[in-house]
Amino acid sequence: MPKTANRPRATARKLLVVGFQAARSGKGRPPGGKIVRCIRGPREIKAKPRISWGLKHLIWASATLALTLGAVTACGGSPAASTSSPASSCVNASAAHRAYVLVQHADASHQLQKCVGFAGDTIDGQTLMDQSGIEFQTQTFSFGKAVCQVDNEPAQFTKCFADTGPNWALFVETNGTWAEAQTGYTQVTLHDKEALGWEYTASASPAPPPLPKAQK
Repeated sequence: MPKTANRPRATARKLLVVGFQAARSGKGRPPGGKIVRCIRGPREIKAKPRISWGLKHLIWASATLALTLGAVTACGGSPAASTSSPASSCVNASAAHRAYVLVQHADASHQLQKCVGFAGDTIDGQTLMDQSGIEFQTQTFSFGKAVCQVDNEPAQFTKCFADTGPNWALFVETNGTWAEAQTGYTQVTLHDKEALGWEYTASASPAPPPLPKAQK
């Protein structure tokens, strides 16, 4: 048989030896991987890289961090965001005196308090309500103004004083004690730390709202 017949096998052996030497020397090795398999054949040698444990760990940690940050961003926050809310303060907080407005809705769990500072000895009910920022609507009668809506309750009304159902009752707080108002709110005069109280109720003898909490 002629010597040329053995050339394919000789060529394959040579390629296998060269590939083995390259693997031992590190030449041609993929970054971060190892040659783990050589396929012997007359034409080619194939090698598949294996990712090292360290590289796997780095990829896993990066993916976990990316997912965590993505979830926080999707919820509209940031990792260092604070959830605390600032303490409420009085209107005209630099003034020497304080007066309060308390609103007790028909739902007993729905309460509102506003504080207004004033410089003089007294403040009238109209000024207190106007400066408190609380939404309210009134109707003028022969005896003065009547309050029909406070803090958007009731949501709608056709008569300021409902024939049936709840209406707004007015209280005045002095020295830590509530008393039902004997005049309209525009005729009320308040001193330092006193309050107007509104309660939406159908009771003929309504209980007063909670006492105000001091604010700065």
